Amino acid sequence: MNIRAPKDFWSGLFFTAVGMFFVAVASGYRLGDMHRLGPGMFPVLVGSLMALLGFFLAGRSLVMDGEPVARLHRRSVGIGLLSVVAFGIALRPLGLVPSIVILVLVSSFAGKDVRIIETIVLALVLALLSVVVFVWVVGMEVPLWPEW
Repeated sequence: MNIRAPKDFWSGLFFTAVGMFFVAVASGYRLGDMHRLGPGMFPVLVGSLMALLGFFLAGRSLVMDGEPVARLHRRSVGIGLLSVVAFGIALRPLGLVPSIVILVLVSSFAGKDVRIIETIVLALVLALLSVVVFVWVVGMEVPLWPEW
């Protein structure tokens, strides 16, 4: 077996593993049916699609040429993890909107060319979309703003 696109191969294996993990964890929840979805249906469907995508990506890497795996940029990975941890810590006391703004602002410094105006606009748009999707459409009960 000759891996012709190492970047696609390892990405495919990662997607497959994460997708299978989600399916395994969500299999403990009730799936329901297509008319009344249970709490496990969405993670099972998304995990299955993710695993399938990873399988095809890894398979494609055996027949098509592609890029090698780039070197790991520890600064970018560290800042990305820091932004997710900051979001998790800030969500309960500050609410969804400020937490998403913090997430986007902190993670923007993972790149070398930070454009602060564009980053602020992106943070506000993502916060608005998150409120629409998670609070209004899905109905999650999460505070939007701090309760002082």
